[in-house]
Amino acid sequence: MQEAVNGSGVGAGTTNVEGSSGAGHGGRGGRGNGSSLTGAFYGNIINPQMFGSTGGGGKAFGGGVLFINSSGLTLDGVIKANGQNAKVKTNHGGGSGGSILITTGMFEGSGSLQANGGAGGVNGGGGGSGGRIAIHYDQSTFTGTTTAFGGDSPIEAGAAGTIFKRDIKNNFRHLEVHNKGRKPGSEDINDYKTLDKDSARTWITFSYLSSALKETTTEDVELPDVPKTVLKGYEFDEVTLGGSAHLAFEGNREQIRLHSIKKLSGNFQGGSYGFLHTGPFQFIVISQTNRYIPVNLRIHRNGYLRLPSQIMLHKNYFSLNGYLIGVNHLRISESVVTLGDRSGAEVTGLLQHRHYSFKTVTVMNRGVLKGTDTKNKFTLKVDTFTIEAGGIVTGSNVSVESKFLTVKESGQVNVDGQGVACEPTNILFSGSGGSHAGYGGFGAQKIDRSKPFGSVFQPKEFGRAGRSGRPTFACSGGRGGGILNFTVSGTMTIEGAISSRYRRFKKVLRNIFKPAQIPVAGKLIQDLIKLTMYSVYNCSANLQLYVQLLAIT
Repeated sequence: MQEAVNGSGVGAGTTNVEGSSGAGHGGRGGRGNGSSLTGAFYGNIINPQMFGSTGGGGKAFGGGVLFINSSGLTLDGVIKANGQNAKVKTNHGGGSGGSILITTGMFEGSGSLQANGGAGGVNGGGGGSGGRIAIHYDQSTFTGTTTAFGGDSPIEAGAAGTIFKRDIKNNFRHLEVHNKGRKPGSEDINDYKTLDKDSARTWITFSYLSSALKETTTEDVELPDVPKTVLKGYEFDEVTLGGSAHLAFEGNREQIRLHSIKKLSGNFQGGSYGFLHTGPFQFIVISQTNRYIPVNLRIHRNGYLRLPSQIMLHKNYFSLNGYLIGVNHLRISESVVTLGDRSGAEVTGLLQHRHYSFKTVTVMNRGVLKGTDTKNKFTLKVDTFTIEAGGIVTGSNVSVESKFLTVKESGQVNVDGQGVACEPTNILFSGSGGSHAGYGGFGAQKIDRSKPFGSVFQPKEFGRAGRSGRPTFACSGGRGGGILNFTVSGTMTIEGAISSRYRRFKKVLRNIFKPAQIPVAGKLIQDLIKLTMYSVYNCSANLQLYVQLLAIT
């Protein structure tokens, strides 16, 4: 079927003489070389009927609209509603894909459905977003391809569009979002209040939710910081993300919506899985995943994500700035999990900032569990906590309460350099090392240094930074060590490393000035019944304790 083009939708890209942005539809267009604003997202994922939009610069039109309603459809050719590419040797943005809506009894064939975005010009144009495709059928044996890729760009590709498939007979709803490995310039959504500043991300629009405000429950957790009434949102039997596509739900700060995904699946393309964002005042429930979660996850502040009781993260990224719910058993392999200052995790009960409860946590090879708040304490309550070889737990102020804690050989609990980073300028202390359990070393002038501080029995202070050699470089001294607090009621086995050391200062102006002195280590404390040390020593007393604070040489 001939391509449907010349769409003039509402998501036109912005024009800029340095480089125009791509048009939006299923998501936002990509940025051009000189444009910070891109074409907006719009349209209905279930019944798409909107034209694609024109790219910035006004030369690449969006895809058209195609609606097919038949008792049967055999597709062996191509149906296209693609956005136009910008002229190659320009800096114009690509047009966005249009809409294809099919309702049929029997869907068969091996052809192709396309609502792809157009490419931006090679001199700095942004890519156009993919459009929206929806197929409603009673029965399907179709083996062809269905694509809504964002258009390519030398600056930023357009967002993927959406592909919605509904098996009417079995009432099975499947949403697919793929983008051929094309990533947005930023993995994060900086501000949900002003989405016009976002780009190259796929969005599900809020306005097409049912006008009937159906209340629902959040089962056995209490949600802080949100409206009391929780309303039903979108419901999918399966969502599949891949090719570095980013999927997000448009929000409404006056209502919290619960979006349900029975199964989350994905694939690895372009060096990355897809991304699923849980935004503010959104509650997303995922009932089932593969053996490991095949997407990257970002839970934004005041966002809530419920996952299955047992999950494994492998070769993906999990940014937790909101709340994780329902996970008893967490395994981290070749993945990074970051915990923000307003995050928490519980299975039941009241969710709290910087408080995380699990039955088991296993940090495997190249797995990282990291607290990002530089001042406040993170409390991890884990019955059985294991850091295997190559695994790392880190942060500034980390408290672990556990029955059984094991750090295997080559595993690490590391808060090196996570203490005080910058001391006030004082010429009397110039160049001196940070003090803690004892005095830091004198600086070159040997005038004064800060006094020791802290408790021998209950150390609870950050290590201090080294002092600058000159007032103009107040923060050029090395950083002190962070704080670790272990409370283990059963057995603690340490075969790897637990450290709270300093981080070496950065040399200033190629050592024209005398570098600052090193800071001191932070603190380590273990309250436990039995501590077993590997290759250190054994004690005959019930309490076996070994603490080592080292400075890197």
